[in-house]
Amino acid sequence: METFLKSVSDSPARLRSIADRISAGVNRYRYVLIVLLSIGYSFDAYIHASRKLFWFDEIFTLYVSRMPDLRSLWNVLMAGFEFNPPLLYILTRFSNSLMGETQVSSRLPEIISFWIFCLCLFRFVSVRSSALSGLLSMLFPMVTLAYWYAYEARPYAIELGFCGIALVCWQSATERPTKRLSWLLGLGGALAGVLLTHGYAFLVFVPIVVGELARTLSRKRVDWPVWVTIVISCGAIAILIPQSLALRAVVIPATLTHASLAGLVTNYISYLKPAAYVGFGWLILMLVVRSKTLTLTTSTAGQPRLYETAALLAFLVIPALQCLVAKLTGAPPIARYSICWIAGPAALLGFASASRPLVALGTLALLLAQIGADNLKFRSSQFLIEPSVGYPISTSLTHFRERYAWMEAADKTLPIALLDGFDFLPTAFYAPPDLISRMTYVKPSRADLVSIFYSGLRTWCHAELDFPVYLGDFVSAHDTFLAYGGPSNFSVLNDLRKAGAILTVQNISPEHFLICVKFPGKVAKIVQRQGLGDGFSLLWRAR
Repeated sequence: METFLKSVSDSPARLRSIADRISAGVNRYRYVLIVLLSIGYSFDAYIHASRKLFWFDEIFTLYVSRMPDLRSLWNVLMAGFEFNPPLLYILTRFSNSLMGETQVSSRLPEIISFWIFCLCLFRFVSVRSSALSGLLSMLFPMVTLAYWYAYEARPYAIELGFCGIALVCWQSATERPTKRLSWLLGLGGALAGVLLTHGYAFLVFVPIVVGELARTLSRKRVDWPVWVTIVISCGAIAILIPQSLALRAVVIPATLTHASLAGLVTNYISYLKPAAYVGFGWLILMLVVRSKTLTLTTSTAGQPRLYETAALLAFLVIPALQCLVAKLTGAPPIARYSICWIAGPAALLGFASASRPLVALGTLALLLAQIGADNLKFRSSQFLIEPSVGYPISTSLTHFRERYAWMEAADKTLPIALLDGFDFLPTAFYAPPDLISRMTYVKPSRADLVSIFYSGLRTWCHAELDFPVYLGDFVSAHDTFLAYGGPSNFSVLNDLRKAGAILTVQNISPEHFLICVKFPGKVAKIVQRQGLGDGFSLLWRAR
């Protein structure tokens, strides 16, 4: 009995000893672990990038990146239908020129940039605490919404890469009073690069500025080289001003969404919801492992400098700042525009776990388990739901071949009206040439934002599909046609039926339908003579 009681009383000390040894081993073999995790990440990202087909936004990236020179690229951006500065398209073109235009090569800049961000988080945290804490910060973004953009051909992961480099260079520059030119150049280059990735990427400046301001106050003197570097890097914004004016003239007047408190809350939830299991597990571990015998002393664990903590806390308010900017300017308040805020919780997680090796080890196990489970779930999925608009993205061309087989089996003389605002472009992108010539995006209203985007793509990048056509104009020109869409377009069919059209089902599935729409002779003449104005019974519900 005495032996049992002694073993129980010694258990906390034994657990701490085991955790300390493992933590020391992680620190000793940190670079080996980083190489192994990098290989694992590459494998995981390759699977995601190779299986997920291109969707609406990514197809824009592909077309714009095909521009033959910088002048042509600049003319496209000044047309005001694309949000992003030129760097995304330059990197995508370079990657595709080396490897050919594939799903992986087109997303390779994002895959590399995201992992650079993760490695920078490891460096930023581990230099103050431990390699084990750094691993937590490094892996955490992979279980959040941010990981979605690691394998999407858009600028958000590239922005994260520059954000991570800026953090590390700023941290290193503040630690070295001399011989820090390379770190200052890295800081300036990263901040300038951020401005060349996305219009909202200027938000990355906020944590750096807040952190340096806190450092200035604590030191009671100004570190002029750091401030001058930050100011000079702002010069890259000169490239954004004309493009922003073009966007304001074309896009903002047609924007359908507005910033709101509910949208802000949704922003935070959408990023952290995928990490819910890890978050709850970490909280439970923190509550259970609270005995002093199971923790390290603060001096041993290491903590960030006060000004670094201020910078990390500033990351947490970036979604709120984005919401405020959207409110003031009328720009779209989309969650992915504030993606850089995830650096805050990722780094803070590592620092918060630094003094409790058992918590850190348990959290590391949860992170690896979540990443593995997400990979298995992805590999078994036939569709992925795009987080911003809820569009289902296919992971197999079989789904596209099915719809093309439907269209080819129907009357080959009939035009095909594509009704879905996000699906029409992928449908045309993967379609055989003989079908593309028959396809038209039939837009729900004359001020349809999606059609504005596509019209610019058609004009400047010579996309294959014809220009969008308003429903009333299309029906006036065609008394018989094929209508292709999904469940969200069923109301359109009902409106067509009410207008007097005869609907014949060609094919239908839970995801899509192909309907033959025919207006009888008398109705067709009325439509051709009067159009679909206010006096006609067909009403299109704009979404």
